[in-house]
Amino acid sequence: MSRGRALLDRVLRPVNAPTGVLLWMAFLLPGGCGADTPVPPAATAAQRIVGLAPHIAEIVYAAGAGDKVVGVSAYTDFPPETARLPVVGDAFGLDLELLALLQPDLILAWREGTPSNVIEGLREAGFRVASLPGLTLDEVAQAIEVVGRLTGTEPAANRSASEFRERVRQHSIGAEGKRKLRVFYQIDERPLYTVGGQHFISEIIMLCGGENIFADLNLVAAQVAVESVIERDPQVILAADDRQITHLEHWRDWPELAAVRANALFGITPALVARPGPRLVDAAAEICDVLETARGNTEGAG
Repeated sequence: MSRGRALLDRVLRPVNAPTGVLLWMAFLLPGGCGADTPVPPAATAAQRIVGLAPHIAEIVYAAGAGDKVVGVSAYTDFPPETARLPVVGDAFGLDLELLALLQPDLILAWREGTPSNVIEGLREAGFRVASLPGLTLDEVAQAIEVVGRLTGTEPAANRSASEFRERVRQHSIGAEGKRKLRVFYQIDERPLYTVGGQHFISEIIMLCGGENIFADLNLVAAQVAVESVIERDPQVILAADDRQITHLEHWRDWPELAAVRANALFGITPALVARPGPRLVDAAAEICDVLETARGNTEGAG
């Protein structure tokens, strides 16, 4: 057995976990080895691509290379046609036999989420792997551009990246001069998890004229105590929730919170905000709208 195959065999298989935890687990995993793959000349542009994180397919489609995707990771469901593609595994384990059958000429990993031992094992097993950046808004645009160079779709990719950056800029302009709001973003209720200053959600909150109350945490995501939230007294509390504020109702047990007094508890569409892909700019639009509503709600609420 090759060393690369042995490394892959040591990767843990998928485990059962609550959906909310699975959506965020990649942010807590060790990082990969960086976007160090040289950009190939057009003659060797990738034609068969496998992505190792749910948002990677979105990035490839945004780069104009969606027709080259032959395999995806678990939970990949956007664009809708990607849900019908073969699933090669998830953040905890890969199906090496299926990968061999798919014969990808490029595997796209996520620099901040794909474990480095997985990337090393794939490379030593003979697969070509590139690690895409993607933990800030501009890195999403960078990832689109990288995919364009790797697949020979640079014109489409560059247009898409430029449009993404322009929409981000417009949101920033729209928040200029607006009253800043203290914001708490809840990932999970039990245990209580939030985003730190390194997370793209924290960046979006700032873009929209808010202040993440845990931006001082030098982490992507962290478990926090209810007492810490109460002490920092957010004026707005957000959570990814299609059912709106269902997952936030427990905060009404603390009526002294400014956000509760102002009824500033808001659900954000999970599909937009859960992944560092092109739809983050739509998440920004939603969060900016919510904070604008909250500014009216929080007049005089602290």
